[in-house]
Amino acid sequence: MFVSCLAAAAVSLSTTKLANGEYTINVGIVVYEGVELLDFAGPGEVFSIAGRVSQSKGQLGYNVFTVAITPEPITSQQFLTVVPEYTIDTAPRVDLLVIPGGSTSALRNNTSFMDWVRAQQQQAEMMTVCTGAFVASDLGLLDDKVVTTWYGAIDRLAASAPNATVIHGRRFIDNGNVITTAGVSAGIDGALHHVARTYGRVVADQTAEYMEYAWSPEPYLSSEYRLLNPRVDDNGRAMQRADIDYATGEWHQAVDGYSALLDTDVESASLLQRLGHAMMSEGQYKDSIAIHERLVKLDPDNSTAHYNIACAHAKLGEINKALLSLEQAINLGFIRADLLRSDPDLDPIRNDERFKALITKLP
Repeated sequence: MFVSCLAAAAVSLSTTKLANGEYTINVGIVVYEGVELLDFAGPGEVFSIAGRVSQSKGQLGYNVFTVAITPEPITSQQFLTVVPEYTIDTAPRVDLLVIPGGSTSALRNNTSFMDWVRAQQQQAEMMTVCTGAFVASDLGLLDDKVVTTWYGAIDRLAASAPNATVIHGRRFIDNGNVITTAGVSAGIDGALHHVARTYGRVVADQTAEYMEYAWSPEPYLSSEYRLLNPRVDDNGRAMQRADIDYATGEWHQAVDGYSALLDTDVESASLLQRLGHAMMSEGQYKDSIAIHERLVKLDPDNSTAHYNIACAHAKLGEINKALLSLEQAINLGFIRADLLRSDPDLDPIRNDERFKALITKLP
C-alpha cells in the first residue's frame, strides 16, 4: 500500500478581483471581547483549509489572519483567550473582511473601528456572521440589499436597517460584495459558498470533506458554481481533473492526466508523488519507481518516496533493492511500524531476516 500526500434572493457569483492580478485573497477576521467562538472559528477553518486546497504555483488561495482594535488578548465564550495577529492600525491589505457576531457593541461603539471598516469596504468584500450584520447596518452597507442574521435578531436587524430586506430562515445571502449569514454555524456555509464561487465546487467540496461538514448548497447555487478553479490556467485545471480521478480511484485516467502535465514541464513534488502512487495502483511498478526516483532528486529527504520505491521493488520481486530503499526510508525518518507490519506490498520481503531487523529500529 503506497503512502499518499493528499485533501431565493438574487445572488452574485462573480469571483473576487484583486489588484495587480494577485492570486491570494487576504481574509481579515475581526475578533473582539465577547466574540462568538464558532462565528469566527468556523469561517477561519474553512478559509484556512481552502487556502491550501486551492494553492497554485506556491501561492495560497486564502491567507487568513485575525484583526482587533488593540493588540491586547480578548476572550471568546468566556473561556478562550485569543491574541490578535494584527490591529486595525497594523493589518495588511484586506480583500475579504469577516465580521463575526457576539457582543458587537464593542465594535459599534468604537469610532476608530467603524471608520476602519468603512475604509476597508471601499476595496474589500465583506462577510458578516450572526449579529455581525449590525456593524454593516450601522454603516449603511446593507441598504437596498436582501440580508439575514441570527434568527433571534431578525426583527432588530429589520429595525436597524429599514432600507434592507431582512429574510428569516436563510443560511446565507450573497449580494456580491456583501455576504450575510445566519448565526453561529451558518458562517461555515457562507464561507464555503465564497470558496465555491471563487475557486470552484471541487475546492469547496474537498474543504467540507476535510472538515467532515455536511455541506449541501441550494440547487440554484449549485447550478451556478464552476466545477473547477476558474482562477488557474489550463494546467491548473488539468491538475484538478487528474486529482479527481486520483481521489476516486480511477488510476488509469489519473496516470494519463498527471503524465500529460509532466509532458508540459509542470513538475512538482506533489505531482510526482501522486503519479507514482497512481502508477503503482495500476500495476506499473517500474514506471512508478522511475517517477519516485525523480521525486527523490527534487526532495532527497522524502522518506515516503523511498518507502514507495521499496514497495514497488518488493512487488517486482527485487528483494535486495526493496530492503535497501526501505532502510533509506527509515533512516530518513519513516516511522510507520504499523504499516510495515501490515502492508501487503511488502509481503515478498516480510520473512526476510533483514526486514525483521529493520522493524526493530522503529518505535
